[in-house]
Amino acid sequence: MVDESSVGQSKAKCVCAFLQELNDAVKAKFIEEYPVTLIETNPSFFSQFTLVVATQLMEDSMVKLDRICREANVTLIFARSYGLTGLVQISIKEHSVVESKPDHFLDDLRLNNPWPELKSLAESIDLDEQDPEALKHTPYVVLLIKMAEQWV
Repeated sequence: MVDESSVGQSKAKCVCAFLQELNDAVKAKFIEEYPVTLIETNPSFFSQFTLVVATQLMEDSMVKLDRICREANVTLIFARSYGLTGLVQISIKEHSVVESKPDHFLDDLRLNNPWPELKSLAESIDLDEQDPEALKHTPYVVLLIKMAEQWV
């Protein structure tokens, strides 16, 4: 995210400028203050954002920042790296999703009373005389109707 012209300048300033180039619709801001100090002294600062990304914070600061962001309804992403491994956590207020379709919905294949066209299609296919390649392309509803007739 930085190049040689950024040497000696604030990392926050340089990275913010390059991030802004990635998406013009995003308004990126930076401040040069230690995050723990900002969490303790100015918690209302975070309410102006829709997303806060926090990295390498200690657990007590993470808990405080999480509480602040939840109260302000701000999405919070924690990231921490441990050498080659890491951790990413997303913290948002509870979001309920109601499934409008029942879990136990069964398709009605009308096996006990197929419509005339389906019945004539099933009667026109002889499973004993079909070659294996044609059998692969037989609709499974036809196979079920044939097996149901045989079972009855």
